[in-house]
Amino acid sequence: MRAIEIICLQPSNLSGQMEAMRTWLDEHHFEPSSFSCQKRKTGDRTIVISVRFNAAQQAEAFADHFGGRAVALLCARDGRVKPSRRAG
Repeated sequence: MRAIEIICLQPSNLSGQMEAMRTWLDEHHFEPSSFSCQKRKTGDRTIVISVRFNAAQQAEAFADHFGGRAVALLCARDGRVKPSRRAG
């Protein structure tokens, strides 16, 4: 599984960015395994969009198109997968 992070600097851009991603994914017949967004940290208006793919080629194409970066995934003690901030 590959995770891609995309930084959306302004919350006002979020809906347009998500719509563009969904359109692009549909056009390429790619189906991410998960799709989420969250604030980077308390008090910061920056939003991070995280998209996970089972296929590495799909993750790379998505990252190239949207200016994202690959993020290493760690397995938590409870078996859930979470992104590692140490990846670059």
